[in-house]
Amino acid sequence: MKINELRIQGFKSFDEEQVIPFHDFRTGFYFVTGKNLVEPELGANGAGKSAAFIDALCWVLHGKTPSKLKAGNIVNWTGKKKCVVELGFEKNQIDYVLRRCQSPNKLQLSSRVAASTNFRDVTQEELDDLIGLGFDSFLYSIIVSQFSSKFFDLDPEPKLKIFSDILDLGVWLDLSDKAKKEVVKIDKRIYDLEDKVSNVRGQLQSFEELDYTEQIKEWDKKQKFIIETCEMDIEAIRERLVINQKSQKEVLDLLEVIKKKREEALKECSKWQKLVNIIENQIQDLKQERSARESEIRLKHKEIDKFEDVTDICPYCNTEVSKEHLDGEISKLEKELDFLEQAQLKDETVLSSLVETATKDSANKDKVDDELKQIDKDLQKIEFESEDLLNKRDQYEEDLSEKQEKLEEVVVEKNPYFDLELENKGKMKNLKDDKKDLDQALTILHEDRELKNYWVKGYKEVRLFLVAQALQEFEIQVNNNLQKLGLLDWSVELGVDKETGSGTIRKGFDVLVKAPHSEKAVPFACWSGGEGQRLRLAGTFGLMDLITSRKGIDFNIEIWDEPTQFLSSDGIEALACVLKERALDLNKKIFLIDHRDVASFGYFNSKITFIKDNIGSHIQWESIK
Repeated sequence: MKINELRIQGFKSFDEEQVIPFHDFRTGFYFVTGKNLVEPELGANGAGKSAAFIDALCWVLHGKTPSKLKAGNIVNWTGKKKCVVELGFEKNQIDYVLRRCQSPNKLQLSSRVAASTNFRDVTQEELDDLIGLGFDSFLYSIIVSQFSSKFFDLDPEPKLKIFSDILDLGVWLDLSDKAKKEVVKIDKRIYDLEDKVSNVRGQLQSFEELDYTEQIKEWDKKQKFIIETCEMDIEAIRERLVINQKSQKEVLDLLEVIKKKREEALKECSKWQKLVNIIENQIQDLKQERSARESEIRLKHKEIDKFEDVTDICPYCNTEVSKEHLDGEISKLEKELDFLEQAQLKDETVLSSLVETATKDSANKDKVDDELKQIDKDLQKIEFESEDLLNKRDQYEEDLSEKQEKLEEVVVEKNPYFDLELENKGKMKNLKDDKKDLDQALTILHEDRELKNYWVKGYKEVRLFLVAQALQEFEIQVNNNLQKLGLLDWSVELGVDKETGSGTIRKGFDVLVKAPHSEKAVPFACWSGGEGQRLRLAGTFGLMDLITSRKGIDFNIEIWDEPTQFLSSDGIEALACVLKERALDLNKKIFLIDHRDVASFGYFNSKITFIKDNIGSHIQWESIK
């Protein structure tokens, strides 16, 4: 990855836009210093050299400075210009421009196509993926800040964490933790399955203890009694139906006899009624005749009475008549009267006879009526008995149908305890199948647990193996740089975390230093001053090379901020020589930032001076002759 250009505006001590054209620098070694005109007593300090080369470059790439400053803490104090840092770089033969702004906060990226530049918003994760380096890796491979702890100065555990993070070795611990969590999940599933197995065993035991033999016998006995009772009831009803049928026949026969008797009685009654009616008509006629005759008799008496005092004059014609004629007329009238009276007597005899006959016939009719009434009563009684017998027959037939249906139901009814027994056997079979499946699942889970549990330790061992490999490479590179920095016959031994007997990991990354004049290696912390600084530098060189090698990312620049601290003149010269050779060997542009004037050592291609005055910091380019 090539860093081409850095543009700074409104950032820390920079108000107006300043540009560091990295693409104009050829491969070599460059000295960066400063001049503080605002506070001359500070010399080269506070001029903005670290702010530009270290803080601005780190902030635009990662959103924070090596000392973890963010947001408003990096804005120019005057606040006249908007805080913007742009970085032009090339990755995989594609030119990019990265822009980070403050107030409002923006992170934008553009790939240059022809002459146009179109910015789009990006996330920090997307940017890290494009660059290929995270914050820590960037700090330990591209820039060496005076404000960030040197790798060897860190405590053992942070040292190991950064080493693992830089080399992406933490993924193996993540995998181990993931495997451990999987083991916990599997243990939970095993516990759940074992609980289910225990539950199934309990159910199996409960079902095995169930015995329906007595219930089956008792049900069969009860069912047999019900069937026998139904059959007896049916037989009894059938007997009642036979009796009913016989009684019904007798009643019907009797009913026919009574009906015939009634018909005869009706005929007899009708006969006597007719006779009575005839006689009564005769009596009526006779009475009418008698009444008419009585009228004639009275009339005859009146006529005779008219002739009693008559002597010679006819009372009818008023003519004179003889006595003989009168006697003849009277005799004639008397004869007629006698005839009428004789006829009247005869009618009285006939009437008396007719009345007597009518009385007898009426008595006979009344007798027949009484007999008919009794017959009707008997008929009504027989009809009631017939209807009652029919009702009883219907009830018997209904009862018989119900009993037969019940018998049919009872006969075909299955013993429920047989079904319960079958159901019990079916449940037992299902439970045994479930137990078999659960046992198989438990076997698989135990095998899976054993495998996952193996990798809980296995991933750690893989990590330890990779750490050991990287550590061996790191150790070689550190020791090579020790010789270049003038620590001849010195060596560094690196020790990393190891697994204890209990299975835990002893955290830590130890640096032991073996000097020519010491009998054994001692911790790095025992060394101070110039020796300690050379050891730090050797560690920094080694870590830079290891990161570049492992990440496969080769930046075209390196920036070293105040690395000469605690070094003597010989130490500074040795460092300058190493950095010069490193720039040429690795085809890099290496920038050394220092407040001391180290340009006199003659290893630098050029000198860059940051000047701070009342309008802010700006850059002055100066060649070294």
